[in-house]
Order: sequence, then structure tokens, then C-alpha cells
Amino acid sequence: MEEDRNITRYAFTIILTPILLISFVLLEETAKGSELHYLGNLTLNRYFVQIMFAAFIPLAIGTFLLLFSRIEDAPRKLKYILYVITVFSLISTLFVAHSLATVPRGGTQSEFGFSTDTFAGNMTRLSTGEYWAETYQTVFTKDYSTSMVVASSSPTFELNVRLRTTKPVNLSGILYLFMELHHLTEDPTLPHAVYYSFSQESVNLEGSSLWTGKILTTEIRWGSDNEHERMRLEGYKIVFRLRLSLRGTDDDNVIPFIADVPASFYVIDFRVDSSLQNGMAILLCGVFIGIYVQILVKPIIKSARES
Repeated sequence: MEEDRNITRYAFTIILTPILLISFVLLEETAKGSELHYLGNLTLNRYFVQIMFAAFIPLAIGTFLLLFSRIEDAPRKLKYILYVITVFSLISTLFVAHSLATVPRGGTQSEFGFSTDTFAGNMTRLSTGEYWAETYQTVFTKDYSTSMVVASSSPTFELNVRLRTTKPVNLSGILYLFMELHHLTEDPTLPHAVYYSFSQESVNLEGSSLWTGKILTTEIRWGSDNEHERMRLEGYKIVFRLRLSLRGTDDDNVIPFIADVPASFYVIDFRVDSSLQNGMAILLCGVFIGIYVQILVKPIIKSARES
């Protein structure tokens, strides 16, 4: 009677464990966020983080069955089958751990809108006689991890610019407009930008305090949602920077200015798991890998002790 119960337990483990293991692998693949996982209006990978961690539930159940089935006491043929399943579990978990380390799990794309505001600052006269000014504004921020950011104006390809000084001046030169992608926690200085683009336009303020014109729009196209090309940006912000480089006959050391660049923009990003979430998932894989190794080396250690 006891032997029949044991055979039933072994058979139950042999049948159910591979099914649970396959479920684990498939759920982790689903959490990648491939288009294959879009089912009509149901977007499974919208909950990619939950799916990534929920995948460990069937893995844990399957591991429990292996761990407490007392493989070493099983009949010879069943013992070999159970050890093969354990090796298969070990290889599959190693595969998932490698996949987690190389491919961030991802969710759906999100689209947002933002607009630019007024730039205000001072043009400072340098020793070379050039007037120089630079001012920036942070127009959009997100505190989650992403592998892709696309930002552009819509639907125009030119922006209207209105540059005013507090009094008429005799200056001309170049106006630069930068659009920059930065890490959320870093100071928004141009050398630290993850990505940037810029356009420029000639400015003429000869005897005037007002200049109006148009400048080509800038855009950001960074990263990818393709699972083979993903990077991870742990929070980001979009910064606009206006720079003036003018020359003329003015003698003032400082000339205040205001620049209006009114425009509407859109940004599309692709959210992925954070380094912490990814690291926790890899750590869980390591725990189960350790259990499988223990199951496999247990008979070797036992045989060594008996000898």
C-alpha cells in the first residue's frame, strides 16, 4: 500500500513538474513584451512586472514536488526520469536567468504631450566682444525605467521664435535650440545628455529690440522597444536649451532677453523593468538553481560518505 502511494507520488511529479516548468518559461517570455502577446484589446504585457514575478509560482510548485518526492528512494527507472526532469529544470532556469540579464522585460508604449515655455536670461559680453547666453527648461519627466524615448513636434516642422531685449541693440549672430534627453537624477548639462539634437537660425537685431523668425524643430529618437536592442534608462527628463551667440557694436556688459518658442510636442516611451526588479528576479532564479544542484549532488555526497 505504501509502495503504491509512493508510485503515485512519483508519477504525479513526473507529469506535473514539466508542465509547471514550461509555464514558467512561457510566462517569462510573455513578460518580454513581444507583439506576439497582444490578444485583441487585451495587452498581456501591460502587467509585465507582475507576470515576471508570477512566473515563479509554477516554478516553486514544481520545485517543491521534486524536493519532497524523495528521488533517492524511487525505483531505478523512475529515479532516472526524476533526475532528468531536475536537470531539465536546472537548464531552463539558467536559460531564464540569462534572458533576464540580457533582455529587460517590457510593457506597452505610452504617449504623452507637453509644450515649451518662455526662455529668459542675460546675454553676457565676453572678452572677445561676443555676447553669449544659455538658458534651459525641463519640460517633461518620468520616474520609471524605459528602453525607448521618441519626442517630436506635431504636426509642424518649424517653430516660431520671438526674441526680445529690454532695449534696442545692434547685434547679429546665431540662435541655437537644443532638445535633450537626460537621466532623471543628473544635472541637465549638455555634456551629460543621453541624447540630443539641435537646430540653428540666424538672428539680426540691428537697431531693434525684437526679432521674429522660424527655426527647424528638433526631435529625440533614442533606444528601441525591440527585445534584442533594448537598453535601460532609469527615469528620464526632456530638456530644451536655448543658446545665443551674437556680435555687434553694443558696449553693455549684460543684456537681458526673453525668447518665446511656443510649440506642442509628443513623447512616446516604452516602459521596462527596473534594475532592482530585474535583479530580484535573477536572484530568485539563483535560489531555484541552488535547489536543483542540491538535489543532483545529494546522491553523490551520500555515496561518498558511505564509501
